[in-house]
Amino acid sequence: MSPRPRRSFTELVATLDDPEHAPKAARALGRTRDLAAIPTLLARYDLAVRAFDSWEWCGTIDGWMPETRSAFLRAQALRRAIVTALGDLGRPALEAALALPLGARPHPSDLVAIARRSGPTSVDVITRALGGRNAYEIKCNVRLLRDLGDPRAIPHLVPLLGHPASSVGGVVWETLVRLGRRDLDGLAALPESALDPLWKLALRARAGDRRMVPELLRICEAGEKGRSRNAALGALGHLRAAEGVPWLLRVLDEGAPDATVEIAVEALGKIGDPAAIGPLLRMLSHDPPSFGIDSEVQRVLRRLLRSPRPLLDAMANGLAPGRAARVLSFLSPIEDGDALAEALAHPAAEIREAAAMAAHHVEGRARRHALLPRLEARALEDGEPRVRRQAAYALGRLHVSSAVATLRRIQSDPDEHVREAATRALEWLAWRH
Repeated sequence: MSPRPRRSFTELVATLDDPEHAPKAARALGRTRDLAAIPTLLARYDLAVRAFDSWEWCGTIDGWMPETRSAFLRAQALRRAIVTALGDLGRPALEAALALPLGARPHPSDLVAIARRSGPTSVDVITRALGGRNAYEIKCNVRLLRDLGDPRAIPHLVPLLGHPASSVGGVVWETLVRLGRRDLDGLAALPESALDPLWKLALRARAGDRRMVPELLRICEAGEKGRSRNAALGALGHLRAAEGVPWLLRVLDEGAPDATVEIAVEALGKIGDPAAIGPLLRMLSHDPPSFGIDSEVQRVLRRLLRSPRPLLDAMANGLAPGRAARVLSFLSPIEDGDALAEALAHPAAEIREAAAMAAHHVEGRARRHALLPRLEARALEDGEPRVRRQAAYALGRLHVSSAVATLRRIQSDPDEHVREAATRALEWLAWRH
């Protein structure tokens, strides 16, 4: 049997109008390596995709009319075939696609697929398009490099960090971090003439380059102030470097500027070393610093503490109950049920309320059951309605069916909000059981 003759270029282009055979014709056009096919394929892509753009939000196509569903599936098959063909046509096809206005380009995921199929030179093609006509187009091209994931784009992206539009710098930074995780050596090799040393230090830290920890510790030991030390402290936090905890704690005691203290507190929270609990509680016990530092200290303590005990001890040494309550109410998880039970009986109403709010975060069924009598007592007998209300909520959140009788008694509480909490808690228990 003689082989079937190959169809000519003109025949293949004509076959693109045949819905059934169009995908096969598109792939065949890519294999011809004839660059004259590029405009035709891009135009056909536009027709295949744009007609159904507004339908994609529908999620599933199972409920569509049969003819609409069939047309959509044919269009998607043609779309995939055209992407394959454009990738086979290589660099010129990618250049032509990027030269189109943003609204007429292939979808970003399809552009990435074309670039990957085009070969290693696709990075050069996209980086040449980084100039763009406006900030939005530049960001679109940067995101293409991010999704392509080729670290060779790093040196081309660095100059855009100083772009007048701050949103461009943000997208570039995110892209550099992602690419740097694949090429830490590439980040380290960037010349300092191309990137501010402090930006370079922060970039390597965000990308996870732990080899720079000794360099960061040297900056701390040198006693440098200002931006250099702030950058080093922040980098120690990003790298979760426990070696830096002594230097971070020193910042809390030396009267450093508020910006430096806030960076050090945040870094201690990321590292998660329990050695920071005592110094942070001392900060919380003194006159409130700036709002930013105070809220950051509270947030980090919630992350580090696993027991209310240090808070109770700090209150005995002068910590204001209101500030302790803001930490206690969001404490999670709690591994010390006895200390929480003690907090439920504290003289300060805000501490009792906060302890009730945190009660459902106690870990372990046995600890929760042991806590139940204290909660029931608070829910029924506490003189403060806000404490009774939170105790009722806690009984429902603990999902202990034996609390039903107590909650039904609370439904006759003189305070409307307590009665409402009891009803809601009973609903939770009914749903759970």
